[in-house]
Amino acid sequence: MFSRKLSALFYPSLDRFDIDNVTEFRKLVVWCEDQKIRHYTIEDRAALRNINSDRWDAAYEQYLKDISCPFDVKEKHFVIDWLLSFSLRLQYEDNLPSMEEKCENSNESMNAPKIVFHNPFDKLDFGSEEFKQGVSKLAQILKVVQNPDHLVTLKAISLLVKSKLVKDAKEEEKAKSTLIKCKGSQISIEDVLLGFDTGDAVLNRAAKVLRLLHINELRALQTQINELIVSVQSLTANPKTDTALGKVGR
Repeated sequence: MFSRKLSALFYPSLDRFDIDNVTEFRKLVVWCEDQKIRHYTIEDRAALRNINSDRWDAAYEQYLKDISCPFDVKEKHFVIDWLLSFSLRLQYEDNLPSMEEKCENSNESMNAPKIVFHNPFDKLDFGSEEFKQGVSKLAQILKVVQNPDHLVTLKAISLLVKSKLVKDAKEEEKAKSTLIKCKGSQISIEDVLLGFDTGDAVLNRAAKVLRLLHINELRALQTQINELIVSVQSLTANPKTDTALGKVGR
């Protein structure tokens, strides 16, 4: 019944623990005090650490009083469960600054602009009049209703192209490979494989641009997902506060 909490505490003798085994029971109490609770100074733990002493029970009873355990010494199962919960709470408090720093760094990293090496669109000014005119012309060719915000119009064009003109999903992978094939050198938009022909050179060029933009979005999304996974995996157990834990702090 204690395996999950013992695992969250990284108790080294998890597989061997038996609450009815006197030695294992005493070892766990000492381990919780030494590694997690640390209420006593090292010198004051001597009586508790001497698990073979005839006076250990008295030291144990006094220890429970000192850490304000709400259960009677005879309620062994309740006492152990409380000790483990108390240890988890203190472990969480110890790790909280580190976890907050990791989360903050992760958020900053996710919010920071991602630099995609050798991306031919890095230097584009998406707010320039020339770009707006290009979007407007493309919308007219595709018969897309234009929004006052040219970026919204561009998004609508992107959805239209992806839904009606992209016939084979494998071509996206080819385009992605083409985009990054030349390490250390830029490539021309003319070298990008489109996978289909609209019959209009201007429209073909625009479709290539949209395809590369879509691939760039997917790569950025995958990077954010990977960073989120790493952040979550770095966190330890986050136990809920238990009002029965008694004294707060050390």
